[in-house]
Amino acid sequence: MAGYAPPSFNSEGCTDQPRVATVLDFYGPTNLAEALVEHGSSDFTHQWLGTDMPSPLYPATISPGVRTPPVEWPVPDAKTLARAHEMSPMTYIRPGLPPTFVVYGDSDHTVDPTQDTQLKKALDAAGVPNGIEVVLARGHGNFSKEEADRSKLLCLEFPKAQGTLK
Repeated sequence: MAGYAPPSFNSEGCTDQPRVATVLDFYGPTNLAEALVEHGSSDFTHQWLGTDMPSPLYPATISPGVRTPPVEWPVPDAKTLARAHEMSPMTYIRPGLPPTFVVYGDSDHTVDPTQDTQLKKALDAAGVPNGIEVVLARGHGNFSKEEADRSKLLCLEFPKAQGTLK
C-alpha cells in the first residue's frame, strides 16, 4: 500500500508515507474484497481490514474420528467490502507506480495465487515495470533455503535492472 496509495490516501494509520522507489512483494494480498467475496475470509484478511466481522464457530469439543464441519464465513456487509476495497493495492494501480517484483508460491492457501497474476496483468496494462517469481509446489512462504535465497537475490537485482537503484 505504501508503494501504490496516492498522496491523497488518508486512511487511519497510513498518513505521511515515504516515497517508495521499488515494491518487493513477498506473497502479499492485493485484492482483499475479492478474497472476502470469492474465496471466503480468513483471520489474515480480518487483520488487514481491522474489522470485527465474526469468525466461524468451531465445535467446543471434537471427538476422535469425527470430522469437523466445513468452515462457513458470514457474507461481508457493504461497510466491510468498502474497507476491503480501500485497503487493496489493486485499487490504486495506475501509470507511474514504482517498479514491482512479486514472489509467491503456486500452492499458497493463505493468499490466492491468482491475485498475483491479476496484479501482474494490471501493472502491465498500466505500463508499470514489474517482474514475478513463482516458487513451484510451495505455499505461503515455506520456501526451502535455496528457493528463499534465489527469490531474495532476484528481488535485490530487480531494482538495479529497472534503474531505480544505482
